[in-house]
Amino acid sequence: MNQRTICVIVFALLIALCSAAWAGPVSDKLTPEEIEQLKAGEWVMKKNIGEDGSSGAGVIFGVFNCKLATFWEIVYDYPHYGELFPPIIRAEVTKGELGYERFWTEIEMHFPITNVIYTNYNDATPDDMRLDFVMDKEYPHKHIAAIDGYWQLEPLGEDCYLAEYLAEVELDINAVFKALLTPIFNALTGRDLPKMMDTYRREINKREGRTGDNPA
Repeated sequence: MNQRTICVIVFALLIALCSAAWAGPVSDKLTPEEIEQLKAGEWVMKKNIGEDGSSGAGVIFGVFNCKLATFWEIVYDYPHYGELFPPIIRAEVTKGELGYERFWTEIEMHFPITNVIYTNYNDATPDDMRLDFVMDKEYPHKHIAAIDGYWQLEPLGEDCYLAEYLAEVELDINAVFKALLTPIFNALTGRDLPKMMDTYRREINKREGRTGDNPA
């Protein structure tokens, strides 16, 4: 039996220990087939690109077996975003403090056309099940009209969570570059989100002392 097969079996056993009936704010958005993909340790990805090519949204779902504190420790590890989540170059808290009060983050991200810098305000719920981020339009955002989204968690059992990450992007850019917009959104909502989730899973394994390629 090869290592990948062993990992899938281990992951399936861990999911079997999650006692929830897959009915909640995240799982209700999934089909039975998609839930089976998640049980197998895969990601489920959906995207939508606006008709005019200037806006797009991507959402990705995955299951994480970890302590809740570990999950949010990675989400809030802004000083290391440049290492953890390319194409982000840097991220820092510029106002407020991490926690349940609103706080602001400045993020520099690499786009195929140019690097962009934008500021989000962030709101977390007291139960640690959701974090919303919204672009603060009081700050200048060259080329960007909006970058908004959220993390939403649904508990499936002890130290087991179904996660949904959604990001919506609207560009404010010269019509000359319109032909480049679809490739940008395909990268943002297709390639980058699965890579981000892979990073989360690796970091969870690392911070909780797991070894090897165990996907849980």
